[in-house]
Amino acid sequence: MIDIFVSNNIIYPFDATHNGLVTLLDGIKINAPTPEYTCCICSCSCNYSEKVFSEAGAISDPSINDKTALLFTKIIAGDSIKIYLCYGTTRTQIVDNTYGSYYPAGFFSLKPLYVGFLADWNLIYKALGAGSYWFEIETTLLGVSKTIYSICYDLTLYDCHKANFTVRIESYNTGVILDSLFDYAKMIELPNGWYQSVRLGGKVFPKVPKITVDNYYDQDYQLLQIQDKISNTYELETHLLPASISNQIIYDNMLANKILISDYNISNEEIIKQINLYPTEINKNYPGQYQNNCRFNIKFTTKFDNTIKNNW
Repeated sequence: MIDIFVSNNIIYPFDATHNGLVTLLDGIKINAPTPEYTCCICSCSCNYSEKVFSEAGAISDPSINDKTALLFTKIIAGDSIKIYLCYGTTRTQIVDNTYGSYYPAGFFSLKPLYVGFLADWNLIYKALGAGSYWFEIETTLLGVSKTIYSICYDLTLYDCHKANFTVRIESYNTGVILDSLFDYAKMIELPNGWYQSVRLGGKVFPKVPKITVDNYYDQDYQLLQIQDKISNTYELETHLLPASISNQIIYDNMLANKILISDYNISNEEIIKQINLYPTEINKNYPGQYQNNCRFNIKFTTKFDNTIKNNW
């Protein structure tokens, strides 16, 4: 008879036929049954909600139709992860692509224990209408059952006045974050990477140009141009965010291969929609000693820095 015991989260077989001696066999490390995820999970009664928008009909402008990504992993194949879309008294289990892109266990060939869902608020709006939604995730990991609750999502038709004072961050990740349980590089069925999107209160300030010059003086002391370059920088200032939101943005989205930033402030100097940017500096601002939420200032440079004038 083979029993098991656990030490440092590693399962070892115990062979009772060998006089109580422990026989070590090659095995895999088993993490403690703590569900991991990439989505905005509410860890407290913070009453935080995210605005999400949709067009009335089919999508004609992706920049005004929001999506929300959820990603979880089992520990062993026998575990269970069920995702429910909740609205009022309605609770619908996600089992297909009716409300977005569903990735059941086994979908990712190199990571068959991953379970993901990319909620498409356009599909949800057309099927169920506007209102306050949330997700409930029922997990059973190594025999331990738990229900996880997401933040609320306030879904409505897109309107520029309702979207005012908001910013949307979209990211595509195909790499590996070493302290994350998820290996985006192994999700090869998604060649563009794992897509995530979050809409938050804030503002992207107009671009600030910086010129870099390379020149010389000729024999007549005339300044001649060799190469000049103008680079643009942007700054995002967020409203107050709970840690469940800011941690996902800072420690995951800002490390993505591709980051698209859109600003929906009506009073902005110019249109900023899905600009490909790269973060260069992150600052955290505490509004008060006893304030749970924090503001962030994130500085970006453009991903494509090719406003260059050459003279050769």
